[in-house]
Amino acid sequence: MLSTASIAMLSYVLIFYTFFTFMLNLCFSDNLHYFLLPLFDEHGAKICDVSGRQVDLIDSRNFKVLDITIQIFSKNKTDPSQSICITSDQANVNSMENIATGSGFITISSDEFSATGSDWKFFGNSKNFILNKNVQVLFKKNQISGR
Repeated sequence: MLSTASIAMLSYVLIFYTFFTFMLNLCFSDNLHYFLLPLFDEHGAKICDVSGRQVDLIDSRNFKVLDITIQIFSKNKTDPSQSICITSDQANVNSMENIATGSGFITISSDEFSATGSDWKFFGNSKNFILNKNVQVLFKKNQISGR
């Protein structure tokens, strides 16, 4: 027999599940517009902000983001200049493989460098980019040291 506390807890879980399912259906029944999603690590430190103008859900694994911006924050709290900003007009994301691709232009910039290109692919697990066309890289000379 379930205790009153257990029944109350199950009721809260059911209410939360129903609300969460309703919100997901509401968000993705059409397109999601103008969003900002902060992401945190297991210790509560902010890893990055992901924002965009529109998200189109393609299927349960894939979605398209228009005007995506990803601001990745430095883990070095004493030197926040090590953050990186990534922008592109469109990204196609496979959430299961943690891979994003785009045929348009992308800009990857920090205080140390700036890279632009098109026909790109980002491997989220290894945090590596491949820029296939129109690639330009600029190293900011005030940050380059021979040491």
